[in-house]
Amino acid sequence: MNKFYKTLLLLIFLGFYLHPQSGTWFRKTAVINGNEIQTVVSNWGVIAQPASVGPQGSWKGINNTYFSDMSILLGVELPINDYNSDGTPDTLHTVIISEAERPGGGDWCSSHFCGFEPDSGFYNFNHTDSLTGFALSNVPDSWPETWPDHPDYGTGVWNGLFGPNNFIGDQEAYYRIDDANDEEMFFVNGFLPDSSNPVKKGCGINISVRYVQLNHPLFKDILFKIYDIKNESINNYSKVVFG
Repeated sequence: MNKFYKTLLLLIFLGFYLHPQSGTWFRKTAVINGNEIQTVVSNWGVIAQPASVGPQGSWKGINNTYFSDMSILLGVELPINDYNSDGTPDTLHTVIISEAERPGGGDWCSSHFCGFEPDSGFYNFNHTDSLTGFALSNVPDSWPETWPDHPDYGTGVWNGLFGPNNFIGDQEAYYRIDDANDEEMFFVNGFLPDSSNPVKKGCGINISVRYVQLNHPLFKDILFKIYDIKNESINNYSKVVFG
């Protein structure tokens, strides 16, 4: 029996390890300045916020804000179904966003934000500097011991776009967000991305986010933003809009 319980605990641990949690309590900020652009960024999907932490999108060394808020949105059409049980199929749409300091910056579902939140495990929990608060390629101390999406990389390795220790920029920032805390469609229409896992709400969307800066004459005024969007639900969404 002891062997059985040890195996069960290992499977539970691996399940958590391979599918990290997400929420407002994993929010972190950092400042990126790998080329002529400097700005604060947040690991819940917003660039140039919060302003209280660092500079909002400006030239390096000059405190003149060119942009103060950049974030993504993802519109999803849910599978057509009779959600209100009135005998008529319903066509429902939802738009997933990140919380931002602006009018229309999102809604809270009771105690947490209804939208994208950072996944756990993608930064060093013991690293507390707000200027390098989550994983930056040029700050090894900000990296997690192992990456939840690539435990096969081992320890002390950068999670590169094209593999372990692959650096495509002079400075990169990397994190993941998902919509598992967005309970709006569940409360209103009873929708779940996977009925076998009722803890996770939203649409089952997971996004890996990478910001890349190259200090090269051709690219020194550019911030590359790379979003790898995955549908981890059991549904096929026929209409999705990214903006």
